[in-house]
Amino acid sequence: MKQNGTVQISPNVTIVMDGNGNRYKNSLSQDGLLYIANYLLGNIEEKINYIAVGDSKEQTTVNTKRLGNERFRKPFTDSYLNGLDPYFETFFSVSDANFDWKEMGLFAHGTEEKDSGILIARVLVNERKTNSKTASVTWKFRISNP
Repeated sequence: MKQNGTVQISPNVTIVMDGNGNRYKNSLSQDGLLYIANYLLGNIEEKINYIAVGDSKEQTTVNTKRLGNERFRKPFTDSYLNGLDPYFETFFSVSDANFDWKEMGLFAHGTEEKDSGILIARVLVNERKTNSKTASVTWKFRISNP
């Protein structure tokens, strides 16, 4: 197999509620790209550790630094490597984040405080989370050498 020397990172989010799953493509923020560059240089100690959910439909740009209107955040339930692909998984109970989800963000060096940390990636979604539903969110970074 011939490789062209280009590394591609494709982040995808899958949200499963009531057995139905939706997949969303998203992009890395400029701060997310800088995080990866610094990681390659060994300059990163902060882990990617929080997911946040909001209700803004504001479009994402490379310079987006936070969610448009963050309403809920929590640490990941699990993170792991599957082949070359890092996965971040989070379970939302029936009492978590009950509102219409329009955006999600992945943060490094975050805390429980709203808008804290470095926004690695943001995605626009369209999901209705209620107190009768649980949700499983999987954030996958597909890494390839096309």
